[in-house]
Formats: sequence, C-alpha cells, structure tokens
Amino acid sequence: EQIAPASAKAMCEEDGYTLVDVRPFADYCDRHCWGAVNAQYYRAMDAKDPSQWGKAALSAMIFPERIGTAYLNVTENEDFLDELQE
Repeated sequence: EQIAPASAKAMCEEDGYTLVDVRPFADYCDRHCWGAVNAQYYRAMDAKDPSQWGKAALSAMIFPERIGTAYLNVTENEDFLDELQE
C-alpha cells in the first residue's frame, strides 16, 4: 500500500509510527525523510570481494552511471529482521 507523504508524517507524529528507510546506508545518508531510521533491506555489494567481481562487472556495463558512486549494485541483507528489531 502506498502512503502519501503527508499521511506518513501524520502517522509518525500523531500515532507513534516510525518511518523505516530500507535503502543502502549511502543513499540514506545522501537524503532521507524527516524522522526516518535506516534498516538496510538492501546492502551495497562489496565490489572488492573476488566472488562478486562478475556481478560488479555486469552492473558496471548495465549501469555505467554508477561507476565511481557509493556502490554498483545491492544484495539482500540476510540480517534485516534482526537489525530491524534492535
């Protein structure tokens, strides 16, 4: 379900909801909504890890605009639910 920004803000301020930003931490640091906390469902892929080189190279070919940015691609965070509960 999509929630309009004004409704999300009201839910946080009036009903005690917490807005969770599930993007990689670099994106959260770059820009996020008021009051949002970061719990990464997606983590930036470690392109320095040799086991990820193939995926990194493919990502660079498909998304050349990402070269030199915080990350080339993302992977799922297997610890997401545990981190969210902290």
